Formats: sequence, C-alpha cells, structure tokens
Amino acid sequence: MSISAAQLIAELATVVDAVFAQAAVESYVEMQQRFLQATGNLPNLMEAASAKRVSRALYQLDTGLVTHSDLPGTLCDLLEDFRKKASHKLAEGDRRHFLQSHPSRL
Repeated sequence: MSISAAQLIAELATVVDAVFAQAAVESYVEMQQRFLQATGNLPNLMEAASAKRVSRALYQLDTGLVTHSDLPGTLCDLLEDFRKKASHKLAEGDRRHFLQSHPSRL
C-alpha cells in the first residue's frame, strides 16, 4: 500500500502532536531521498554524513544558530556570505579554509 507524506502526516496527527508528526515524516522523507541519491556505496554515504555533521557544527559555532534541515551546500553558502560580517563569529580566513576543503565545494 502506497501512502503520500501528507496522508501519513494526517494519520499520525490523530495520535501525536501535528507538528511532531510533520517533522518526523519530513525528516524521514529527507533521509530517504538522500539515501536514494547516494551512489549506494558505504564510503560515499559516510562522507556525506560527516560533511553534514561538520557543516552544521561549524554553522552553529559561527552563527550561534542550530539547524537540522539545511543541507551542507546551503550551510556553506551561508558561511560564504562574506558581506554579513557582523553575523559571523569565525574569522573570514577560517571560514574560507573550511569552504575550500568541503566536499560540496570540490
């Protein structure tokens, strides 16, 4: 039986909080899409997971904001925005060094 994400959210929302149901389903769908986009070999999956964790940790360190949904490429774009100097805690050189070696930029 195939069920859409919206239907699953609606069904779960009858049992749990609607916001929680939506977050859980969206997280699962996002995870499933990432898995399907991967080439299927374990090293690439591990590298992608590591890049995601490092990107999120660096973004949190730099801005003080926590994100669980932005992809590493998006976070790199935010870190690379050198015009917003007031919002960054890390030095521009440190951010540039990270961005040059990040897998999403290679």
